Amino acid sequence: MKILFAGASGDRYGADAVLAAIAVHMQSRGVDCLLVLPENGPGRDVAVEEGLRVEIVETPVLRRSDLSVIGLLRLLLCFVTAWASHVRALRRERPDVIWVNTITIPLWSVVGRLLTVCVVCHGHEIVGSPRWLRRLLYLPLFLAHRIVLVSDACRSELVATYPRLERRALVVV
Repeated sequence: MKILFAGASGDRYGADAVLAAIAVHMQSRGVDCLLVLPENGPGRDVAVEEGLRVEIVETPVLRRSDLSVIGLLRLLLCFVTAWASHVRALRRERPDVIWVNTITIPLWSVVGRLLTVCVVCHGHEIVGSPRWLRRLLYLPLFLAHRIVLVSDACRSELVATYPRLERRALVVV
């Protein structure tokens, strides 16, 4: 089995550290793992020290600062330019699963589904914003085959926003 783990930053704390730990664990069980990050950072160095293959691939990351006309245009441009690098990475690696580490990097889910790769999204966030924003941010989760969440609070907010996702959502602490 081969898993492409897609991270949202090159950091070494929080969700990024959890992602690297899961990848290291899976690799120790014989799974072929590739960690894909949108940028270099201390988390990349730690992952390499742990024996993971790491690749930097331009990835649009949704941020609150993008909630402006200029921010949305910049984000849209990044989606367009990153599309080809995502497709190339998936065609070259041919993973059985893409493990998308947060809801903030939806392009991996979109490209994965279009290339018929199983998509797992690992949700770490409680958006806690107005309903329209939660609906927008959680919308790409409909592309995931399975949604792994870190708490019952995350699951409750997701299911309150989109009840149809309840059967795909699993809490793993």
